[in-house]
Amino acid sequence: MLLQIGSTLRRTSSARLKGAVHRIRKAAAKTAARASRGPFYPARNLRKTERFAYRNVELELPRDILTPRILDAFEKNYYEGAEADEIPHILQDGERVLEIGSAIGFLSTVVAKTGKPSRVIAIEANPELVEISKRTFALNDVKVEVHNEILGPEDGEGELFVHGDFWASSTRPWEGARRVAVPKRNFQNRLQEWKPTLILVDIEGGEETLFGGVDLTGVERIMLEVHQEVIGRNGMKRVFDILSAQNFHYDQWHSSKRIVTFTSILRP
Repeated sequence: MLLQIGSTLRRTSSARLKGAVHRIRKAAAKTAARASRGPFYPARNLRKTERFAYRNVELELPRDILTPRILDAFEKNYYEGAEADEIPHILQDGERVLEIGSAIGFLSTVVAKTGKPSRVIAIEANPELVEISKRTFALNDVKVEVHNEILGPEDGEGELFVHGDFWASSTRPWEGARRVAVPKRNFQNRLQEWKPTLILVDIEGGEETLFGGVDLTGVERIMLEVHQEVIGRNGMKRVFDILSAQNFHYDQWHSSKRIVTFTSILRP
């Protein structure tokens, strides 16, 4: 009976997601048709939202951030899928979790919904996504602290270069990006304040310099999405060298392609 109920829930979630994808694509086609008729037919309802369930997480997202690439990731079940699959296997009771680059709040919600962590903190540089992630946390009735900031070697002001596909926004400049000023906070001070035991990172190439000169004492695991296409082979080596120097090893049991988990050899 439980299996039947679970299957029904999965079918229902899948149907809702497919329905949302269909509506968004239909609306996009209508918008394109209006635009082709000239200036008397402006795009409408750009901020209309779609609510659906993805991997048992309730989401309510503005249509205008659901680009074709991102829709495809949801529809084909690979948006942050590798990380979500691995979370149950690495998360410990009482864990203090810090997610850097939390976007719409999906992965932090997955973590919080397990009931295992004592604290979950999400960092997101894009202020628009911060507001969306707050809605995600509320819809799923989870307690996650979210901060709009960039982590670096010192306090100040940083820049985010915003991409049309929200997951590709980065602190690394690129041609045609929309620039957004974001508060910058000292990463070492934040580590001392929050004392995370697990850090999740997806910052589109920012991983190359994030951990440089930072004392990671107390951190037991780091799950990192690496972007070799952005940081190159030298950048990849630098990431591994920095973490190896602080007694982290590549954990083959909890890594998959670009999702790399580093585990401290000193952890209990």
